[in-house]
Amino acid sequence: MQYHNGGTQRPRRPRRQSQLSGLYLCGLSGLCVLPDSYRIASSPRCGSFCYPAPWRGIRDCSLFGEPAGADLAISNEHAGFPARRHVDRSLHFRLSVPSERGFTLLEVLVATTIVSVALASLAQLFVLSAQANSNAKATTAAALLGLQKMEQLRSLTWSVDVRGSPLTDPMLAASSSDALRVSTAGFFDFVDSVGRSLGEGAAPPPGAMYLRRWSIEPLPADPANVLVLQVLVTQRFHRSIGTAATGRRQPDEARFICVRTRKAM
Repeated sequence: MQYHNGGTQRPRRPRRQSQLSGLYLCGLSGLCVLPDSYRIASSPRCGSFCYPAPWRGIRDCSLFGEPAGADLAISNEHAGFPARRHVDRSLHFRLSVPSERGFTLLEVLVATTIVSVALASLAQLFVLSAQANSNAKATTAAALLGLQKMEQLRSLTWSVDVRGSPLTDPMLAASSSDALRVSTAGFFDFVDSVGRSLGEGAAPPPGAMYLRRWSIEPLPADPANVLVLQVLVTQRFHRSIGTAATGRRQPDEARFICVRTRKAM
């Protein structure tokens, strides 16, 4: 086909309108468009979805400089979208910006500091919890050993016969008043981890875990018929203060007190 200026008209490729609704991005130019009576086409040069009509003074559809009104064609099958009967009556545009996902170095440092402070606080709680559990275990074992000795003392003879004469077991002989504060011969022993008595000694024997002391004192109001029995179990082998009026029972210790009177046979 000849023009009056002697030029030759270039044969035009067929173009089809695609009734698409949605947001399309030209991968090279970074332009997004929501079609509104515009033809959405694929540039034969850049192969990306672009718009052929000028908008806001932008004449190209890609970085290759595809001019407005160029031969652009697309089919619904090529675009990968089904045809829509309804076309959205709005046109939107946005620039493709780099992704802002992730964290900055400052954010990571702040988060690390917060987590470190929290973990340091938790570490102290773990230490206190472990210490409390250890003390609870020691206290329970000491209580069992003390109760065992107290039951042994209470089982000894402390009564009167049919004629009214007192009957006293030799093991209930009175102790010194400081038997709970210092280890007194005949009124203390060492115990291993399974509750077996290891006897007395100037130093703890191998395997000793607890020191057990007891005292037997007559009640001042009725010394002939009433006894005050006390038992102390501790892990502190060199403890000298005991649980007297001037002392204080430690968390891992156990102490029992019992008042016993004579009974008729």
